Amino acid sequence: MLAAVCVFASGVSVAAGGEELRTWTSSRGESIEAALVGADGEMVQLEDRNGQAIAIQRVNLSEDDRAYLDSIGSGESGWQTN
Repeated sequence: MLAAVCVFASGVSVAAGGEELRTWTSSRGESIEAALVGADGEMVQLEDRNGQAIAIQRVNLSEDDRAYLDSIGSGESGWQTN
């Protein structure tokens, strides 16, 4: 219960698995609120607030989202998070 109170008080949204949500946008302008679960050079794995797994090709993300992934170290080197 304390964790839920802290999350509500901070205004941070989290996925079912506890990861922080952010808005991801496709190269076509479609968006979804989801948490980053993992990434490698080609694929990005996301999880929405209901725990639904989403896999998207990195090239199909917006330029801003690809830059975000680069900024956290998920470039072509095979970086992953889990």
